[in-house]
Amino acid sequence: MPCKEVGKRAVNRKEIAAFAYRFKKGNLEIMLVTNRDRSRWILPKGQPEAHLSDEDVALMEAYEESGLIGELDKRYASQEIVMQTSRGIVTMHVYVVRIKKLLSKWPEKSFRKRNLVDIDTAIAHIDKQPLRECIVQLAKAVSPPG
Repeated sequence: MPCKEVGKRAVNRKEIAAFAYRFKKGNLEIMLVTNRDRSRWILPKGQPEAHLSDEDVALMEAYEESGLIGELDKRYASQEIVMQTSRGIVTMHVYVVRIKKLLSKWPEKSFRKRNLVDIDTAIAHIDKQPLRECIVQLAKAVSPPG
């Protein structure tokens, strides 16, 4: 995708996110975290890192931001969404991560909140329409590991 003019600068950033999920009593829950200033709920996400694959970045960000240990659920392809943010255009690659364990301590615990929520609650808390649509699509596709 070519860069678009945003304000006085052309911006096109890539981010890697984790759609981290589990089933509890048959109900799908996904992990949301707050951004750094705790003003919005988002999926755990970060920037690409030269020494890591995008899949590994998704797993690392899920751990650092929400304290979960997970594994990539390879039954599902990653989703790509493009969003306008206050910092410009972002192309986000969302990977499906099955939650295996939640830790009581994690690297970013002091400045992030985490919450496992059902899809309706997630949609109510996410402010970007493309991300809401991606979450709905993935929620419809995800099934318990079997």
